[in-house]
Amino acid sequence: MKKKNTFMRLAMALVLLVLVTTSAVGGTFAKYVTDGSADDSARVAKFGVNIVATSDAFSTEYKNTEDKVTVKATEKVLAPGTSGTLATVELTGKPEVAVNVAYTVDLKLEKWQIGSEEYCPLIFKIGDDVFKIDGSTITDVAGLEAAVEGAFTGLNGDLAVNSDVSAKNSEMTWEWAFDGDDEKDTALGNQAANGNHATISLEITCTVTQID
Repeated sequence: MKKKNTFMRLAMALVLLVLVTTSAVGGTFAKYVTDGSADDSARVAKFGVNIVATSDAFSTEYKNTEDKVTVKATEKVLAPGTSGTLATVELTGKPEVAVNVAYTVDLKLEKWQIGSEEYCPLIFKIGDDVFKIDGSTITDVAGLEAAVEGAFTGLNGDLAVNSDVSAKNSEMTWEWAFDGDDEKDTALGNQAANGNHATISLEITCTVTQID
């Protein structure tokens, strides 16, 4: 009787084990699941700045308002009653980066003197500003050069992103008044006839650079 009971208990245990195993295999195992994704794209930021610098300052020939030739030479000259545009710098574009605009200017006025006395009757205009030797604000040739150069470099500075760089455009004109000091104007002309020429030259550079 004990042996039979033992067998029955073993049989029952085997049945229970099979049931437990069957239940485990037939069930679904749960697990934590999560995911994430990211996507992005970009293009190169626009620069697109264009600079056009021109100079039509001097000529071998000048005409009056009646289209009559009043000055004619074999090389570029200037004389009383003549005028022109010394430099025009035109910037275009709206870069998507911050930029710095920098002008470098070198104006040279050489031999504008009669004997040991300086005399330069030239009048320069940049925007609405007029520059000439007036005996008070500008007293000599060096001061005139510095004032004109300073007017250009005064445009130097930084521009924020998407700024219109045309805000830094510049134009410079020159004039030698016809009704000036006749005696001194004539003296300059006579000195030129003897090979002692007063001269003018301008070098101007405008650079636009991205800033960090």
